[in-house]
Order: sequence, then structure tokens, then C-alpha cells
Amino acid sequence: MKKIIIIFIIVLFFCSSIIFATQYGDDSKKKIPSSCCSNRSIIKGKDMVQHEGWIYYSNQEKGGIYRQSIDGLRLEKLNDAKSDYINIVGNSIYFRQVREHAVCKMSLDGSNKIILYEGVISDLMYLEDGLYFIEPTLEGSCLYRLDKEKKKIKIINENIENVMVLEDWIYYSVIGERSINRFSRKKLKKEVLYQGSDLFTVGINEIYFYEQERNNLCKMNLDGSKISIIKKSTPIRMLDVINKSIFYSDGKNIYCIQDGVRERTMLDVDCPIIDFSISNNGLLYSYVEKLDGKESVRQKLVLLDEGKVKNLY
Repeated sequence: MKKIIIIFIIVLFFCSSIIFATQYGDDSKKKIPSSCCSNRSIIKGKDMVQHEGWIYYSNQEKGGIYRQSIDGLRLEKLNDAKSDYINIVGNSIYFRQVREHAVCKMSLDGSNKIILYEGVISDLMYLEDGLYFIEPTLEGSCLYRLDKEKKKIKIINENIENVMVLEDWIYYSVIGERSINRFSRKKLKKEVLYQGSDLFTVGINEIYFYEQERNNLCKMNLDGSKISIIKKSTPIRMLDVINKSIFYSDGKNIYCIQDGVRERTMLDVDCPIIDFSISNNGLLYSYVEKLDGKESVRQKLVLLDEGKVKNLY
């Protein structure tokens, strides 16, 4: 009887391993590339990710995820459903299907799509120990982790937004508090880094944020120390950083500050800008277009060559 029980346990474990491998493939064993996250890369749910000569992006006009080669010669549609929060790990894309309220995975060419989780979520991120996302509850929009066995674990029990991760630390703001916070995944400890801002982005060595009461663009160390002003009296609605270049928008144009000093206008859109994402060779932005008295949201992908505009799509 004991032998039968032992054999049954071994068979059950083997079947569970097959199910796990089918859903997550070899991605869980691979080191996460810089297009999503690594030891010194920022992890955040984005609408655009650059990976191995391609820019993968969420097309808000036509729906679906597309990929554009950085030379501008090839454009491929990968799926039909409206999707966002793109994470690329190994040979797979993890993303959210908006209308279906589903967390999905598919191959880089759009094949082999499966659903991993169903729920109204946002800020989807792939980390080495599972999928992280915000999901609304009666207590607010809390942060959860979905581990490899599909067990959902509450990580941060606060009403949070604007989540990004660097190494052990989860950086976020609390809705309605205008605060920049971080939470240690190992020590399960929260630290309040700054009061007076909820618009920020995390760089490799510094946090860049908008001081809303004084309209200043500032930076500070990752632990909240050594606050300094980069630019005074600058109204900012969107903010991001890549390779020490700061990108921001006042809702009309998109600007870039390089080396903390040189500023230039990246795009003069002459339409209200509502969102943008940046990568090494791409700038994706959405704007409101007025035509015949009607407003509609449009989107453009700008290919960049050494920081200069190369093509518009």
C-alpha cells in the first residue's frame, strides 16, 4: 500500500511539472533580458518594449500588439485583441488583453497564445518569482503576485499606482497622497521617500520626479537622499527616463534633457498629448486629433537614430 501511495505522489508531481512547463515554458529558467528586466534594469508595465532588433508596441488605434523592425522595413501584427503592459522574457510575450480582462502569454511571433489569469488588472510586470499586477479590491488597488503555481499572493495592501521595480525594491505612489514610496520584497518593509509628488520615474541610480507645488523637475537618490532640482518652473504631465536621458511632456510637446543640462524638443505635435513610451530606438505617443469638430485618439511610433527622429509610422 505504501508503494502505491509513493508511486501516486511521483506521478502527480510529474503531471504538475508538465502543466507548469506547458504554461510557462522555459521562460522561468531563463535570465530575464534587458528588454524586460535584469539585475540593473527597471521593470514596469509598458506599451512598448525593444527586443533584438524589434520594437513591440500596443497599437491603440487598430488594436493588438505590433512589432516594427528598428530599420523601419518590416511591420508585423501579432494579435487582434486590444492589449497592453508588454513584457518580453526569453521567447515569450506576457501582456494584458484589455476587453477580455485576461493576462496572456504568446510567442514572439504571436503564436501559441494562452490565458494565465482572468481579472481586472493593471501594471502587469514579469519578475523572476512570478507575475506582478495591481487588482482592485474593497481595500483599494492592491499589488499581487501570481506565482508559478498560479497562487495569488497580496504583496502591498495599499491603494497604489505607478508601480516599477528595481532589484529588490518596488517603487510606487499611493493614490490621493502625492507620495513616492518603496517596498522591500525581501524584508517586506515600506519606506516613504518623498511627500509632495506622485509623478515619478525610476532610473538605474536615481529617481526623477515632478515637484507639483513648485513646478520643478527634480531628482534624488534611490533611497530618497540628496534631492536636487534639474529644471525650475516646468509644468509636466508625463515623465520617463532611459540611458540617463530624461523625457517629459507638458501635454503639448515632448522634450528631452541629456546629461542633465542640454534640453531639446523631440516632437512639436501641436495636439494634446495624452501618453508616451520610450525605448532605445523608439518613441510611441498618443494624442487627440480634432477633425470636423470631432475628437479622436491617434497614435504614432517614431523611430530614433542616436536620439534623432528617423521615421514616423
